[in-house]
Amino acid sequence: MRRLLLYLVTACTELIGGVPPVLWLHGRLPVWSLIPAALAGWLFYKLLTLHSDPKRFYAAYAFLYLVAMLLLPFFYGEEQL
Repeated sequence: MRRLLLYLVTACTELIGGVPPVLWLHGRLPVWSLIPAALAGWLFYKLLTLHSDPKRFYAAYAFLYLVAMLLLPFFYGEEQL
């Protein structure tokens, strides 16, 4: 249970740290939204050190992230993201 919770919290901090900068670059968020994103990025780095095998964890997480990004156009079609 602890491992699953750690995985979920790590995944959430990665999303919070990665999505706002992209939205800011597209002009959808104000510049101050980069502050929580930077803090979440730092927390993501710290949470990776708590995993028993951070390299393996990050490799698995990156694989799932890439699969999700490849499948995203199928769900949204021609719509602008």
